[in-house]
Amino acid sequence: MGNSSAKETNPRSLRPHVLRTQSNGSPRSAVLMGPTGATGKFILSYLICSPEWERVTIVHRREVNLDEIAKDSTTTFSDEQKAKVVQHVLDMEKLCENEEAINKNAELFKGHDVTICVLGTTRSQAKTAENFRKVDHYMVRDGGILSLRAGVPHFSLLTSKGANAGLWANDWKITHGLLYLRVKGDAEQSIIDLKFPRTSIFRPGVLGRDGSSGGAMGKLSVRDLAAVIVYDAESDEIAAGKAEDVDSEPAKKEEQKVEEDDKEKNEEEEAQNQEKEKGDEEQEEENKQNDENVAADEKAKKKEDEVEKVVIYESGDIDNMLVLAQKNYNAVVCVTETKIVDEEKEQKEEVQDKQEEAVVKQEEIPKEEPKEEPKEKPKEKPKEEENEKEKNDEEVNDEEESEPKQQDEATNAKE
Repeated sequence: MGNSSAKETNPRSLRPHVLRTQSNGSPRSAVLMGPTGATGKFILSYLICSPEWERVTIVHRREVNLDEIAKDSTTTFSDEQKAKVVQHVLDMEKLCENEEAINKNAELFKGHDVTICVLGTTRSQAKTAENFRKVDHYMVRDGGILSLRAGVPHFSLLTSKGANAGLWANDWKITHGLLYLRVKGDAEQSIIDLKFPRTSIFRPGVLGRDGSSGGAMGKLSVRDLAAVIVYDAESDEIAAGKAEDVDSEPAKKEEQKVEEDDKEKNEEEEAQNQEKEKGDEEQEEENKQNDENVAADEKAKKKEDEVEKVVIYESGDIDNMLVLAQKNYNAVVCVTETKIVDEEKEQKEEVQDKQEEAVVKQEEIPKEEPKEEPKEKPKEKPKEEENEKEKNDEEVNDEEESEPKQQDEATNAKE
């Protein structure tokens, strides 16, 4: 788990890695289901940036903002790279609602080398166990049905370590861990039963979802997981699959099987009755027919042998090819990451230069001496107050003048 084993063993992939464009081959094309998830956005960023991929078809419940994907993946997309992407907004719960829907939606998958499915949700987002199944099992199964109907030769599926279709589980929230592994196992089995010419299943352990390469505390980075999934998709040539007639409902399959069994039984009974009535000539004809049937069975078996054995990447297998996958991924995506770092550095330097320039200009401006504030003039007293004061002063003066006069008069009277 994590990256430790990748350092302890020789890097190796379970399939030969082939870049067609380096040998003048035709570029690849992919259908991506789950492009906005933690792993999906890094897969999408690689497919858009890599010259190995000329067409990327997104099947999603809403339109994907490619600029947001670039930002989350710490990269940038040119207009030419964005032009590689074709988006189809569909009701993901009704991909295979009926035969008409299957025929219509399968057209969107035609002409691609691989379908990469990284659909997934959480119990808290899904709210109920059934809603969780709709995303992690039913939508995955329907994506497989459409891919096979369209003749896509390779189906690549992300599940989880411990996925097991035979695991006991119920819908209780408290035991969701068991349900999670059971549903992931059911999704795997649905894809395996479709018998694609090539099938890849990835079962990583605990994931580091921040996207920083290398992971932390034993966690596998989603960026590194994306690199591994893409590395496997860039494997050696495989014959394009033929369009298959895939039924949308398991019940319909079972009904067809019963009808075929009844038909075969009736044919056997009829053959037995005819055998009793046949002569030597008729018996010889029947033997010839049997030989043809045997040849047809052998042909069918040969076709079955052409289907590759399902390749399951357990966490250790993922670790063992990390170095190869990272190198392949970084050769394409990290160029634009460096560009972003350089642009951010230039922007910071530009801001810093402007700030320093502003400081220099501020220092060059001559400082003005503080002006003396004019002294306040004494407030003039109102005229009424002055008149009142003059009047009072006159009264006081009159009193002062009359007082010595009265004293003189008193003195004269005594004499």
